[in-house]
Amino acid sequence: MTKEIITGLDIGATMVRAVIAQKEDKNKVKVLGFGEARCDGLIKGEVVNIISTSEAVKTALKMAEEDAGQEAKNIIVGVSGENTKSMRTRNYVTISNDDGIVTVDDLKKLRNDLRNIPISRDDLALHILHEEFFADRQGKITRPVGVACSRLEAANYIVTAPVNSVKNLRKAIEKAGYKFSSLKLQSLAAASAVLDPNEKELGVLLIDLGAGTTDVLIYQASALRFSRVFGIAGNTISNDIKEVLRVVYEDAEKLKTEYGYAIESAIVKDVQVSVAGVGPRPTTKIPISLLMQIINGRVEELFRLIKQEIEKDEVKNKVGAGIVITGGGALLKGIADLAVKVFGLPTRIGLPLEEHFEGDIQKLDKPEYASVLGLLLPVEDDYFSKEDDEEAEKKKSDRFWNRRETKVKKPKVEKNKGSLKDFLENVKRKFDEL
Repeated sequence: MTKEIITGLDIGATMVRAVIAQKEDKNKVKVLGFGEARCDGLIKGEVVNIISTSEAVKTALKMAEEDAGQEAKNIIVGVSGENTKSMRTRNYVTISNDDGIVTVDDLKKLRNDLRNIPISRDDLALHILHEEFFADRQGKITRPVGVACSRLEAANYIVTAPVNSVKNLRKAIEKAGYKFSSLKLQSLAAASAVLDPNEKELGVLLIDLGAGTTDVLIYQASALRFSRVFGIAGNTISNDIKEVLRVVYEDAEKLKTEYGYAIESAIVKDVQVSVAGVGPRPTTKIPISLLMQIINGRVEELFRLIKQEIEKDEVKNKVGAGIVITGGGALLKGIADLAVKVFGLPTRIGLPLEEHFEGDIQKLDKPEYASVLGLLLPVEDDYFSKEDDEEAEKKKSDRFWNRRETKVKKPKVEKNKGSLKDFLENVKRKFDEL
């Protein structure tokens, strides 16, 4: 029997990454090929330049096909952006069979009923996830089949993305000569790759710090409880370095990746590093500790905004297993220590878990590849992943639901830009005095 070929496509603010793999079983894939290409067509997770994004998509997929000796099929695309939203809803079904025991058919009725949930005509439902079930309004249960009750109720977590954002993704991919088969929230993909079941059960905060966005979620009792996307990310840090040190963006990015620290205690030796001059400005040297101050100011601001949001949502006490940081930003030296300082929780760096992947994945065993690898794995308890193939194909075209306008709560983030701006100006003055 021929095993299914699937492709993960991670379209990021600086890179497009593609992985072609073969499904071995439900939670394991064999990596066959990988490709990546520079991309500058996105801003904060949203495609703004379809042409340049399309060219990067084509290059990455062609590289992966050549590496795999296999065409890219069943392409799963990651979705991010500040305008992704989440909401909660409940629905129920009356158990009508003679013995009053919940069956698989009752769960199907619950899932089918979810199609009646009102979603803004401007948004597309990416995921509808079951958080928990209630039998006769009493007690939370995770496996309802076989439970005796007269009424089964489900608490559901819905993730949406703007229709226009998805359309732009589709245009870029189709212009490259490909079509995608499904969409997945970027942070859920990263979670599939780096979180183990015990962390999801006990409660874990995942921070996926990419170039254009920082995607955050919380799992607790093996269910998604919280998700947000923040516009402060790796590019923001590089821009801070660019502005303070008055260097070109490429040099700022190089300084960050080669010499960047997120917290002072992680610096082993405060050596001097060269800062290239621009125009008549000569090349100069700065201590690593000065560079650290620029990076620390922005990353700490991001962490405090995340903390503020999870405290507002009353989910901080659900993080019993601590924090996992992944994405390219996880490579900043000392970032886990800074998270411990801000959140007061144990923190680790999230690498792809080896039990999910086989094949030649040594070069992908880094936090920046977590999302593209996680796209190859299923999202547990997702309504859209539990349909038979024929029904799923039909609903792919129906997911641009045309429902009445519904107000969905969007996170309000109090901006702390004033104080950080003053701090960066102070660092800039120190640099000018060197």
